Amino acid sequence: MSRFDHIFLILDKPDEKLDLELGRHVCGVHANNQNKILKFLPYKEDFIWAFVSKAKQYFPIIPNNLHNYIIENYVEKRKL
Repeated sequence: MSRFDHIFLILDKPDEKLDLELGRHVCGVHANNQNKILKFLPYKEDFIWAFVSKAKQYFPIIPNNLHNYIIENYVEKRKL
């Protein structure tokens, strides 16, 4: 893993209003080449910068004996 590889548990709960706003945002970015700040961002910009700065100090390593376990579980979850 490099310092740019991160593993996060993301719970993607459907929310029609937020999904619609996100879909419009993504399409708008690609159609107009403009990146507007989304209204529903849960974190302030200074928090994100502090988080990224702190994350750069860590160098996570996945032990070899867990590689197959992670891969197999990932594949199983994707089947669902």
